[in-house]
Amino acid sequence: MQWYTNESGYICLGKQWQFAEFHIQTSQRLEKHISQPLSQNDLEEIGSYPEDWPYDGSIQEKVESLARRFQ
Repeated sequence: MQWYTNESGYICLGKQWQFAEFHIQTSQRLEKHISQPLSQNDLEEIGSYPEDWPYDGSIQEKVESLARRFQ
């Protein structure tokens, strides 16, 4: 899993350039390109592992909150 900006500049969490079972596009846009792995601290703040995210009803809010650090 990694943080990246898509072609429209939105911050995303998923697997860039690969089909992923999990992908979130946030509502936050950047002028610059980012591409960096999801850190252990990110996982701790989210509170679960990627395999559990499809079942987490608040995952979008958690990812949105973490993505604000790129602003």
